Amino acid sequence: MKWNLTGLKFLYPPEDFPGSFSNKLMQERHEIMRKQKIMEIRMNLERAESISAALKSLHPLDHLQFLQNNLDIFRAENALEETVLNLFYRENGSFLADGHFTLWHDLFSECNRERFYSLGQPLPGDGAIAYRGSITDSPSGFCWTISNRKVNWFRKRWQDKDLGGGTIYSTSVRPEDILIYLEKDGEKELIVTPEFLDRATINTI
Repeated sequence: MKWNLTGLKFLYPPEDFPGSFSNKLMQERHEIMRKQKIMEIRMNLERAESISAALKSLHPLDHLQFLQNNLDIFRAENALEETVLNLFYRENGSFLADGHFTLWHDLFSECNRERFYSLGQPLPGDGAIAYRGSITDSPSGFCWTISNRKVNWFRKRWQDKDLGGGTIYSTSVRPEDILIYLEKDGEKELIVTPEFLDRATINTI
């Protein structure tokens, strides 16, 4: 496949030494080895016959940029929604530090809602009270939970503000407000739509 590789770094520490050597010969050898490694990655990408193979050729820190560069290919291969979901959960959660809101807003807006929803389970009932926590007092996040057990654990953990902690928020959600609902490993998490966050009433508990 023909990929757009704009903005990719390809190599990251420890595989790539970020500094420079005082010894000229060592520096030259380092640059040659670096170019060879990048050339090998590029060749693997050219030979990749699937999106999963292409992603395996890249460092995980390049995956988001690679996805943004090649949205049309991911969409044509019916891999956009699942890839966005997997990358989102690498660094986001209902009680994890807030990620890059605008980035995820744009990516979720690119996704097909029906296909995204089909990757999870139906939201129990006609609706639910959802919760999220933020250590930066930011209520506008995409990942929420309907697990009272998880909320109560964090409420006890964060009740003494002198010891740090964060703020817990709640909102009411309906099936049409969410992109996906997932029950796995004891978690009951959901991702809300960008449109929902534009109009949601979010309370502090």
